[in-house]
Amino acid sequence: MSTDLISIRNKSLKLQTRDECTEIIKLIEDHPKATSICLCGNSLGLGACKLIGKALQSNTTLIEADFSDIFTGKLSEEIPYSIDILMQSLKNKPNFTNLILSDNAFGFTGIKPIIDFITENTTLRVLNINDTGLCQRSGIMIAYGLHGIPLEQLIIGRNRLEDLGAKALAVAIEEMKTLTHISLSCNGITPDGMIPLIQAFIKNPNLETIDIYDNNVGSKGAPFLVQSLDSLKCLKKINFGDCLIDAIGSLQIVEKLKDFTIIEELDLSFNNLTDHAIPHLLTLIEHNPLI
Repeated sequence: MSTDLISIRNKSLKLQTRDECTEIIKLIEDHPKATSICLCGNSLGLGACKLIGKALQSNTTLIEADFSDIFTGKLSEEIPYSIDILMQSLKNKPNFTNLILSDNAFGFTGIKPIIDFITENTTLRVLNINDTGLCQRSGIMIAYGLHGIPLEQLIIGRNRLEDLGAKALAVAIEEMKTLTHISLSCNGITPDGMIPLIQAFIKNPNLETIDIYDNNVGSKGAPFLVQSLDSLKCLKKINFGDCLIDAIGSLQIVEKLKDFTIIEELDLSFNNLTDHAIPHLLTLIEHNPLI
């Protein structure tokens, strides 16, 4: 194992007691200058989080923590306390940038310690809270915590942010101006929430990835999406699939994208693409050899 990485990835361990945590505690103690820790694919109880959190406090070099999928089978009442302990263990790490908490069902009750961590760690650049049971109120709270944080990647898909959460998040995204990757798929957002988000994307001209799959852009939001492409010339990966974009909007999007040259991935599936778009799609493919 690299001295930079501490990992028990996907071992399907069930950790609670000191004896059960012997392996991970030893790894932490044996790698005092590790820059990355991965606990994903295991099930951590409150006792395990306390032991791991205490061990991590002495590390000052950590850059990334992957705490995805670590609470399978745990009670919803227990998870917020476990998250709080883990977040406390990541503080006072001056180079910390990447926090991954995806695939944990902490929901609204578990969001506060995460927000507290975000607001106190302005070095954060990557935040992945995909599929974590967030609601509209959670989205509003996350948005508030992100003000002033120059994130580069925000992955917050497969939640239920809906329009209120989306509108709040749009304000934070507009202020960032630093995003290169945004993923908001499957959030139940209608055009009323998508339009301010799209307008916020424009303020982040270095965006390389936009994933808004399975939200409702519709005919109302399509013109805003089309217009945004004039300002987003760095796009490489685009997922506008299943966004209820009408035939006119779909055609206009393809017309805009055919002049791009660095697109690697493009998903327009389950929108109303018609035969009129085919010549533009062929040109797009010709101009983007990596697609």
